Amino acid sequence: MKRLKWTGCAVVAALAMSCGSRQVVVDPFRAAEERAIARARAHETREVFEVRLNPTGCEAPPFEVRLPGEGAPEAEGVWQRVFLEPDDPQGPVAALATRFETSLATGAGPLTLRVRGRLLSKTRRAANRSPYPVLVVLGECEGASCGDDVLGAPSAPPPQLPGEPGEEPGPTEEVAP
Repeated sequence: MKRLKWTGCAVVAALAMSCGSRQVVVDPFRAAEERAIARARAHETREVFEVRLNPTGCEAPPFEVRLPGEGAPEAEGVWQRVFLEPDDPQGPVAALATRFETSLATGAGPLTLRVRGRLLSKTRRAANRSPYPVLVVLGECEGASCGDDVLGAPSAPPPQLPGEPGEEPGPTEEVAP
């Protein structure tokens, strides 16, 4: 009888302890957003990036930026999908898109361009709700105008963005489908 009483007390104690502990529910979109923001912050002092057009069959942005990655050899880097801003028909992103499309249309093959810009510590969500970092492109650069090697030591300070200084939109913006 005593054994049954101790077993019953143990079961009640175990239930009481499990009821008091909280279950953490991880939102996969929020976790992906936090990883994207952390990656952008790790490269926020860079001002020169390699960008390529790599269209997908899904709703992800078609552009990628090459970043030195954790565990990846520095010479290779990691390609990260990004949204390019500003979205202006006469702006630098439109000029890059035209160069990429012309290269593909003429059969010249994939093209990688070096640009001056700034990787923001915010994300935009694609139509599929996946968050991607935002690269503000200030313009294409060539040769000595690019400064450091793209995967070399970052340059400081980061370039000033057009508009009011120090003002960035909130951490996430929705993109219309």
